[in-house]
Amino acid sequence: RAASPSDLAEKLTHKLKEGWQPFGSPVAITPYTLMQAITAEGDVVVSGATEPEWYYVIVLAGQSNAMAYGEGLPL
Repeated sequence: RAASPSDLAEKLTHKLKEGWQPFGSPVAITPYTLMQAITAEGDVVVSGATEPEWYYVIVLAGQSNAMAYGEGLPL
């Protein structure tokens, strides 16, 4: 995720050095935010990979909008 093409190129260069590869083309998710999917095979360095302090639980209770999350059946 980056705010400009040059910022995205800098971050992508760092990830390439860690063993990651770009997947597809960069996507503009907002007018001021670019995102690039990356993939890797085998053992790679994952910077900042720590156990989270808390988890969010989203209770959907079978609502029809839960189909977007792949759970439940429409009522």
